[in-house]
Amino acid sequence: MNKTSAFSNPLEDQWEMLLHFLPKGWQDAAWTKGAITRLRAIQSATDLLRLFLKASDRG
Repeated sequence: MNKTSAFSNPLEDQWEMLLHFLPKGWQDAAWTKGAITRLRAIQSATDLLRLFLKASDRG
């Protein structure tokens, strides 16, 4: 969604706020620490983090 739009997506706004609190270089660390070794269905460290948080919410 365009950030200049009069309407915003609250979930995306919250996601951006969460990413703001992560340390610099966290995406590169996903590669160097072995959390990501190749890209297929998961296209980025951000996608992996979203998947992990969604799965951890189930319990």
